[in-house]
Amino acid sequence: MSKMSVLKESTANADGVFAMLSEYVETHERTAPVAFVGRDDILKDLVSGARIAGKGSLGSGMTRVIEGIPGAGKTSVSREFVSRNQGRDLEVSIGDIGSGEKKTCALFCLEMQATDLDTPPLNFVRGIYRAWEKHCLGFSEGTGKFARGHVGKMADIVSLGLNRNTEQERIARINALSEHSTLGDCISAYCDCHWGHEVIIALCIDEAQMCPATANARKIVMGLHAATHEGKIAQFFFGLPGTKAHLADRKNGLGISRINARCQHEICLLEPGEPKEVAKRTLDRLGLSWESEEWRGYISSRGYTRATWESFRGKIEDAVADGSSRFPQHITLGLEAACQSIIAHRGDLSPRTGAEILREVRGMHEFSKEAYYRERLQGVEPHAAAFGAICRKAKQSRLGAIYEYEAKRAISAGRSSDEQNLSSEQAGYILKNALDKGVLAKSKKGLIAPPNIPSMSAYLETELQEDLDASAPHAIRAAKALGLSGAC
Repeated sequence: MSKMSVLKESTANADGVFAMLSEYVETHERTAPVAFVGRDDILKDLVSGARIAGKGSLGSGMTRVIEGIPGAGKTSVSREFVSRNQGRDLEVSIGDIGSGEKKTCALFCLEMQATDLDTPPLNFVRGIYRAWEKHCLGFSEGTGKFARGHVGKMADIVSLGLNRNTEQERIARINALSEHSTLGDCISAYCDCHWGHEVIIALCIDEAQMCPATANARKIVMGLHAATHEGKIAQFFFGLPGTKAHLADRKNGLGISRINARCQHEICLLEPGEPKEVAKRTLDRLGLSWESEEWRGYISSRGYTRATWESFRGKIEDAVADGSSRFPQHITLGLEAACQSIIAHRGDLSPRTGAEILREVRGMHEFSKEAYYRERLQGVEPHAAAFGAICRKAKQSRLGAIYEYEAKRAISAGRSSDEQNLSSEQAGYILKNALDKGVLAKSKKGLIAPPNIPSMSAYLETELQEDLDASAPHAIRAAKALGLSGAC
């Protein structure tokens, strides 16, 4: 078979596109979808935090906290920030306010886990430097225009630090450091020897609710929060709801008490229209586009025209978006369902099978969402009916939420067995787990509210109603505890 014949056959079969679809289904990450849309206000504020750090003055404006329930897109925001801003030039104001002095700094972004903070300050700063050195090496080894353009810049940044001291002085400062050195001393020494004043480091710390409350972690976090004149480092915490409280807790947390409200963000649902845009961009990147020569050749042989394919693709995007409730993780589940259905119909994909594929996509999407809800309830399943009662009562309330003691009462009364009620402490522990998992949420006034995913609230209330209809004692007790009608 000639090379041209092989190419035509490959195009007609769309082997490359189907390989991408299969890889997406098998290896996709729920928290990091193929396409990113929205969250512009958060991304802009993170850059502001980096600029504040670039001034190199004392203050706390370079610390940011981004909270969200699992699947809300925290990791996606972190990775998008790094992707957009790695190596970016930032113009930073220096000197006194109103002086008009400015300088340009290069931004180095580094992702890390909260557990990485549990180390002596010297090891922490060494780790940052090694990552930065590897980043510079990557530029020098690159062959693209972007990489070549940065080689000289990064070399100049290094030389700025190297020119400030003699070699002996630099070596002496580094050698004088020990595991007991303060974070400020470590940063200052490495800045003088390696980074120079023209580098801003933005640390994106994931799973921040797990930040260990150890002496080392406190030294690092508090040191970065207060900043130093030498080290231009910003820290951005990404974690579950309650992360800010953990960071501020002086007894069991890290003791950061000065994080302004403007430096905190809560993320959950996307804006209207954004879910469809995510679906559209993702399907384009997976090759399911008329603009893709390989895919166009395949679907043309199956009877599609540009108009009929784009119409069908638009219906798939609508199905994914409509079934997502604007929750990022649900968008990914819907896209996975679409890819699975298209793969399954590889042999008979045509305009005639379009309606069947759409039904499958919607059905698989609903099934996968229920599986997601069950996963979120893992460990607290016996209390699902109580959570449903809490959601229903909160929606009936003028405030849209109920007091914490009411939620504990429903959980305590609504245990699955006929044993005695749970203690307030036990119910409080279950409630905390439910909040951490995103099964329930806290309102801005600290009251207990339905979860930030409307479809999950509906799922919990359905669970409650099914148990009430079956006269399940635990559901009846939970509903009675909140004074809900129809509990008997």
